[in-house]
Amino acid sequence: MPKEEIYDLLRSMELVLDNGFPLVWRNSVIVKSKEILGIIDKIESAIPPEIQEAHAYGMHKGSADFRSVYEIADNMRAVVNTSVSLFLGMFAVIDLRKILPPVDEMYTRFPVELVEARAFLREKR
Repeated sequence: MPKEEIYDLLRSMELVLDNGFPLVWRNSVIVKSKEILGIIDKIESAIPPEIQEAHAYGMHKGSADFRSVYEIADNMRAVVNTSVSLFLGMFAVIDLRKILPPVDEMYTRFPVELVEARAFLREKR
């Protein structure tokens, strides 16, 4: 089931962040860049085909107040890519105030978007 897979990956990301080396005074953690980016890649590839197809048909196109699961994943990747890099990019200093909101948003947005995509595709067919 795609929902459980996405949730498992989000929990994996939270575990990586929880187990990172804490920089308490900066509200940040040091984690392996490849590990966190790999999880984000897996989240994107785990997005069900219904959502992909609905976006291809233009679901929510032009809606300024809508953030798709793709945009949320891109936001997570941007946080990692713009973080301070250590030891030739092997590690990243991740600001928890920047990474945790999109993780939480993905938890709530994903099931809603899946239902919306299925309804959208039923109307299109």
